[in-house]
Amino acid sequence: MITAMTATAVAATDSPPGAHRRWLLINAVVIPIVLNTVLGGGIAALGAHGQHLPLWPQSLITKTGLAVDALGTLFVLPFVTTVSVTLAVRRERQRGALSQLDAVDTWSPMIMRLHPQLLRRAALLGAFFLVVLGPLAIALLDVTANDGVGWMTFVWYKVAFCVSFGLVVTPLSALAAMAEPIAA
Repeated sequence: MITAMTATAVAATDSPPGAHRRWLLINAVVIPIVLNTVLGGGIAALGAHGQHLPLWPQSLITKTGLAVDALGTLFVLPFVTTVSVTLAVRRERQRGALSQLDAVDTWSPMIMRLHPQLLRRAALLGAFFLVVLGPLAIALLDVTANDGVGWMTFVWYKVAFCVSFGLVVTPLSALAAMAEPIAA
């Protein structure tokens, strides 16, 4: 149960309290590694099995390519992660397992600037990563896989991409959710 003493302790520290750190370790690190491995790798394996994936597809409707896949992942992964993690944090806060992080603005002012409405925050994070990392992702793919890749290489690339990107997005989304004002 959250007490006034717990809320004061949260406000007085420069980092999240123990319950929040444990939640972040399990739910924003361990679980996303497993989920992004299974989902990212599974979808890649099912969608590209036996195919050679070009950098750019000949048709966006019938085929996929590395660049289109990367750009889609840069938007979709933060969007879905933000929605699912925020709902999980809200559930934990309703149960009394997590308190609101009042001191987030002292150690992460960027998190406090994220939009308070969930779907807008999710869309803005997806758009942010797409705009900021999209050109870099395309440039890296152009240098490293200009001729495309086989399906197994694509699966390993997709797992590495989803896991590493998820390890950036998930804690950020969770901290933003933990800092949300508690609804009356």
